[in-house]
Amino acid sequence: MTNMVPGATSAEVLTVQNVGSVPLKYSLTGGLTGTDAAALAPDLTLTIRAGGTKSGTTCTGGTQIYNAAFTT
Repeated sequence: MTNMVPGATSAEVLTVQNVGSVPLKYSLTGGLTGTDAAALAPDLTLTIRAGGTKSGTTCTGGTQIYNAAFTT
């Protein structure tokens, strides 16, 4: 994400699929870098939706399964 300003949003679709017979467990990790990352983190929110779709710069539909501010 570049050139983000307060109030801006960004959305992407990540497809996770299990074609095996054993239940799927998954995790997501990420991070912020740069000199102001610690100050910026609480102002960023990550929302995850199962079965949602991307509409422009937002995700819609599906079931929200996570929504929280970033931490450092």
